[in-house]
Amino acid sequence: MLVARRHTRDRYMLGLSAVPAVVQFVGFLFLPESPRWLLQRGLTQKARRVLSQIRGNQNIDEEFDSIKTSIEEEEKESAGDRFTETSAIC
Repeated sequence: MLVARRHTRDRYMLGLSAVPAVVQFVGFLFLPESPRWLLQRGLTQKARRVLSQIRGNQNIDEEFDSIKTSIEEEEKESAGDRFTETSAIC
């Protein structure tokens, strides 16, 4: 009988450990896409709208421009790396 209680208790512990994961998963369904991710895919207006939702009434122009600039710099660096790799092969 003591063993049966222990198994039942273990099942409750295992079941309860899934609750935070389920809550987190449901929360992820309501998160907006990242403004950075949207900008990388060319969805400028949607990125601006999401950033505005996240920041509320704050002025987002400076942060938006900063994100856009960093993406452009990364793309330039990436293009330069590809050029260097291609020229090294020839």
